[in-house]
Amino acid sequence: MTFTDRSSVSKLRKKKVMTEKIGLFTGTFDPLTNGHLDIIKRASQHFDQLYVGIFKNDQKNPLFPTDKRVEMLEEALTNLSVTHKVKVIKHERDLTVNIAKKLDVTALVRSLRNSQDLEYEKNMFYFNLEMTGIETLFFLAKPELEPLNSTRMRELHAFGQDVSAWVPENVSRELRKLDEEKNKKISPKLKWGISIGLIIVALLVLVYPTNYYVEMPGTTEPLGKMVKVEGKKDEHKGDFFLTTVQIARANLATMIYSHFNSFTSIYSEQEMTGGLNDAQFNRVNQFYMETAQNTAVYQAFKLANKPYELKYEGVYVLDIAKNSTFKNKLELSDTITAVNGEEFKSSADMIAYVSKQKVGDSVTIEYTRIDGSKHKSTGKYIKIANGKTGIGIGLVDHTEVVTDPKVTVNAGSIGGPSAGIMFTLEIYSQLTGKDLRGGREIAGTGTIEHDGSIGQIGGVDKKVATASKEGAKVFLVPDSGTKKKAAITILEPKQPLKIKNEDENCSRQDYSGRLDYLEK
Repeated sequence: MTFTDRSSVSKLRKKKVMTEKIGLFTGTFDPLTNGHLDIIKRASQHFDQLYVGIFKNDQKNPLFPTDKRVEMLEEALTNLSVTHKVKVIKHERDLTVNIAKKLDVTALVRSLRNSQDLEYEKNMFYFNLEMTGIETLFFLAKPELEPLNSTRMRELHAFGQDVSAWVPENVSRELRKLDEEKNKKISPKLKWGISIGLIIVALLVLVYPTNYYVEMPGTTEPLGKMVKVEGKKDEHKGDFFLTTVQIARANLATMIYSHFNSFTSIYSEQEMTGGLNDAQFNRVNQFYMETAQNTAVYQAFKLANKPYELKYEGVYVLDIAKNSTFKNKLELSDTITAVNGEEFKSSADMIAYVSKQKVGDSVTIEYTRIDGSKHKSTGKYIKIANGKTGIGIGLVDHTEVVTDPKVTVNAGSIGGPSAGIMFTLEIYSQLTGKDLRGGREIAGTGTIEHDGSIGQIGGVDKKVATASKEGAKVFLVPDSGTKKKAAITILEPKQPLKIKNEDENCSRQDYSGRLDYLEK
């Protein structure tokens, strides 16, 4: 006979339970798609128990009630041979992490279909991990399933399209039942009229593309979360904010909307991008953002009389002439580091060297791609617009500021140079510990140049609109027609900022003001 300590058995059982891998995959599943099922099947292979949580849908008219979605999901799972490991649950609106803690979840499961999903899920991952310590396991959607999501299925179904190829068979059956019930309530004549109307709307709003872009108010982002000066912390009340505009290719609906909204503008493709394709336009705007951050660090340390080192990385390519022999070799955002083996300390030195060469002679350049890869290409010198010898590129110095303490700036996917002044204020405030805000919520826009001057920027009316909506009390913007050499400045409006709502017709002149120096 063998004797065993009962407390030891209890500990062993508890240890076994605690080492189980428990996952939680949540969503509305309204309706369930083949993409959802694929993620559930793949995720279940990594857990002892996988919970699939269906949230209560707060929409006024959800496609299916919560209980029906639970029923359809459970039926669809019977064909996957994973029902012994997967359990469907439902719950009222609550934080996922709260549900996860109650279920002793060891990892959350999320699906990534594209870069937009990644940007959103990165933020959720951070807060989930900070609040509970629970990790998130990301599953990339299979290429053939990437386009699938519940919203798209609802839209297609609303327009009478067959979605059976993208949803489980039982979901397709329930969608047909919805259509049958709807058809019973609609007379044939009305049904015909609705169908024609939906087709017209689809053609005009969804199908009809344009060569125009719409610009509208974007977001107001607190800089305290983006800027970190090592070993420093800004504990003063109030916040500095950068402001953005939202840019998207226009369709007929947005063009009509812009006509009735004074804070929305329409621009031609040439006016907006200068002839660049979307990838080139995004790369150039990303460079402008990086340059604005770099210059802001430089100006803040210079104003604070703190040590810094300005490292020259090479010449950044901003434009490539049509007659350049490097037209199909270089890309916008490449950094040229050497010409014929010669390295330089500034773009002026490189230009001086190239201008002394002979048109038509062979030239070899070395350059670095945005991904860090090194390249070398050979072409010929050409005569550029000013009559001198060149290689046919628009260029600017590519520099990096090295500081102690170290400064890190993470603006995510925001691009462009317009946050330069606000980055400078935030960095200077953290670096020196000075209270520049006086407890106020201060938003603004304006470039910061290498010589310390503040430059004007477009879309000011839209940026003021988003700042006002977010509750900013002060908005910084350069005076019209001026460019003052100051990095630490604040706007005292000539008249109070008055916006009753986003649709009020306010001209840019309503927001003009004067730049006053803050006393150090």
